This record gives sequence, structure tokens and C-alpha cells, in this order.
Amino acid sequence: MEIISKQKTASYKRSDSYQKLRELRDEGLESLQRYFEEYKDKEVYFKEVTEQKIAYEKYSQGGMELPRGILTECHLQRLLIGNISRGRFVKKRTNPGFVYYYDKEGCLVACDRLERELLGREYIFWEEPSIQAGLRYNMPGLEEIMEVKYNGAGRVERYAYGSVLDGKVDNIRLEQYAYEGNQVNATLLEGGVCRWLRQVNKGCHNFLSGLVGDYTDNVTGIHASLYVDESRRVTGYTWYDVQRPQEILEGTPKYKLVL
Repeated sequence: MEIISKQKTASYKRSDSYQKLRELRDEGLESLQRYFEEYKDKEVYFKEVTEQKIAYEKYSQGGMELPRGILTECHLQRLLIGNISRGRFVKKRTNPGFVYYYDKEGCLVACDRLERELLGREYIFWEEPSIQAGLRYNMPGLEEIMEVKYNGAGRVERYAYGSVLDGKVDNIRLEQYAYEGNQVNATLLEGGVCRWLRQVNKGCHNFLSGLVGDYTDNVTGIHASLYVDESRRVTGYTWYDVQRPQEILEGTPKYKLVL
């Protein structure tokens, strides 16, 4: 994979495309931060309320690259980046990667992530009729936040997932969709302040900063046009990396993707 030079990265960071991605990222970080401020001390409350709601469970294996496995509402990450499995549902609770908990009406209310042992429980609720939120608590407290916004037709409009470090949402992965007839225009971005990298692996942070400049404020993005049939199944797509807009690529999904 080509490494973008520091000079090209500096030019990219001066571009309108980068500024638009940065604005979109900042909006996402601000939205997720609001959840942290409101719910950081509510784990006991969510535990009590959720356990009263649980009526049955479902299980899945695989999809560990995604925060909620097969039920994660992100699509571009798998479609465009590849080598990412969503996993599959299984009938029995035999070494599952995820356990999903539902209420009697069939609404998802919690998700356990396991790798031999529990890595944390995500509590899932509707902040508004069109906004689903997920809060994953672990030993340090609230450490991961997910927000999914749906449009009036029930289709994903925005997916945002962020991790928390020292009380701040530090990094975010965001997908945004706009629907126009048989075409879906979408953006995938990843970026943030990345304080965690500087704290956890200062050598890696310094290496990346030497290549591309200040890595504590970096945003990368992909724009895609996805074409759907009458059943809303994606039949093909074109996409490009924001740092290489001249390199337009084409593809066809290798699996069933309905948007």
C-alpha cells in the first residue's frame, strides 16, 4: 500500500474535502460526547432496568472486528475495506462471540461481547424514535459509545462508533448515507484526537507523525456511490479515497447487502 508523503498529507489537510470530513468528524465526536456526559455514571441503572426487560437471547460467532458483530449497522467498512466478517447467528450458546438480549417485543436491549470471558456489556436503547444508542461499560466505566440514526423510511442515515479515553471520546468511525432513487451516496470516515496512541504507543505515534504530520488530529475518508435494485439490494458501486480522488474504483458486492 502506498504511503502518503508528509507533503501530500499537508496539501490534503488544506483541501476543502478534508475540512468537510473534519467537520463531519467533529459533529460525530460532539454527539457521542453528549452520551458520555449524560450516562457515564448510569451503569447500575441500565443493569437493573435491562435485566427486567430481557425475555430471550440470540447468539453469534465471528464478526469480532465489529463492535456488535453481525448486528453492527456499518456497511462500508466491510464492503470497501474487505477482509471483515460480520459473523453468523448460531442456535446454541457454545463459545459465542456475542450474546444478544431482547425484550418480549423483540427489541434488542443489550449485547455481551465475549472472548472466552466477558469483555463488556453494551446497553442498547432508543434515545429518540429514530435514534438508537449503545453504551458499553467495562472495568474503567463507559468506554465505547454507538449511535445509529434512521430516516423516515427506517434506513440507516448515520452510524457513529467511538472509544473513550480519560473522559473524552478519542476516536470515531462514522458512516453517513444519503438516498436518491436507486443510488446511495455514502461516506466512511475514521479519525479523532488519538490521544490513546500517544499514551499507549508513543513510538508508533511519533513514527506516523514523521510520515504524515501531526497524527493527533488526523481524518481519513472514503466516498462511495452504491447502486441498488427495487429490493434495495446493492448491485454495484464506485468509490475513491479522499486523499486519491483521481483513483475511482468499481466493485460488486460478494455478499447480499441491502440498504
